[in-house]
Amino acid sequence: CPESRCREGCLIGDEDSDGDIDMLDGRAFQECFSGVKEAPAYVAPPSECSIHFDFDDDGDVDLFDYKEFEGGMGNPIAGG
Repeated sequence: CPESRCREGCLIGDEDSDGDIDMLDGRAFQECFSGVKEAPAYVAPPSECSIHFDFDDDGDVDLFDYKEFEGGMGNPIAGG
């Protein structure tokens, strides 16, 4: 897959590593959603969440990451 869509050998957004971004990954995304770092009540997501869902690698799982996640839903890895 394109380098920008992979991190540590995993498709970003594919939490269950089955080669696509689907509703099962969506459930995990919901559990990892942290909002923006600048928010007063911000709590950093666990590192596992950042690996799978922090598309812009800025230390949070927020609406930007959701937009990227949603854009990748239903798109399997080529050859996967």
